Amino acid sequence: MSVGVAAFFLPQAVAWLFPLGGLVAALVQILLVLYFALFFQNILEASMAGKVEFPAWPEQSGGSSFLESILSFLGPYIVSFLPLIVLRCAYANFGKLGSQGFGLIQVFLSGPIPMVVPQVPAWFEPVSWMLAGAGLIYLPMALLVWSFFGGNAVLNPWTVIRFALRAGGSYALLVGLIAALLFGWWIGVGLLSALPVEWMRSILTVFSLFYVLCVVMRMIGLLYFENRHRLQWEAARR
Repeated sequence: MSVGVAAFFLPQAVAWLFPLGGLVAALVQILLVLYFALFFQNILEASMAGKVEFPAWPEQSGGSSFLESILSFLGPYIVSFLPLIVLRCAYANFGKLGSQGFGLIQVFLSGPIPMVVPQVPAWFEPVSWMLAGAGLIYLPMALLVWSFFGGNAVLNPWTVIRFALRAGGSYALLVGLIAALLFGWWIGVGLLSALPVEWMRSILTVFSLFYVLCVVMRMIGLLYFENRHRLQWEAARR
């Protein structure tokens, strides 16, 4: 895993050393984000099956299977946080975002408050946090439902909410643990800002986020494995 995360920073060296390196770096980093999404999806599926072993780095022979696996991870994320993403797009300063590394992707990947926004109304921040919380509650079950039933099921909020209620207190505990992990990571990133070396801050930030996301996907998969008889998805699939 360390090698895979370290490869995330190689495009930055390309950007520094070669003309047009910034464009190449951006394209390579986008591909790496997609590859990591595939890896997280493999962790989820292995955990849903109750496997103890950590999955190896994914190897996809066909483009269609690669795309399907990527959508299984990114699709639920976009559906869960779509209201927040739309709100950000309505107020984001795309000109300034586009001039930064990972600028436009910040609309999708940053916290409840985008990193670069123009003047916003007073209600923007509380509404952003509310939508982020709603998306966080929706996301774990959306990931499971998409992996088991396909993308159409995630578009039906009642399906996702019904299964979340069926999982009961264990689902509420899972959401709380995920929120605590992400909040702890956010606090840690704030502490890392005191480091004087920028590249060191970047490496530690990405490594820690990668680890947190691995733990999160593992917990979500185990939620299904521990509650599979209560959820009764195997019977519904037949």
